[in-house]
Amino acid sequence: MPGMNIHHPELERAGQRVQRLWYDLAMAERCGQSADMLERLGRLYLCALEEYIQLARRLEQPLAAWSYKLAI
Repeated sequence: MPGMNIHHPELERAGQRVQRLWYDLAMAERCGQSADMLERLGRLYLCALEEYIQLARRLEQPLAAWSYKLAI
């Protein structure tokens, strides 16, 4: 949920992986790696980002239901 500071170890690890892959991709481009390598790193980054988003959504659903129950 936007604005909430929820720390979940699995989500934090997934976020760190996304950041690391983004950095690797940026450094590979800066160092002049081949287009094939950049494409491979880009696909890895996008897969990691998708996994992060899916995990965040799964973790958000129980929290949304819980906060709804509190509001009743």
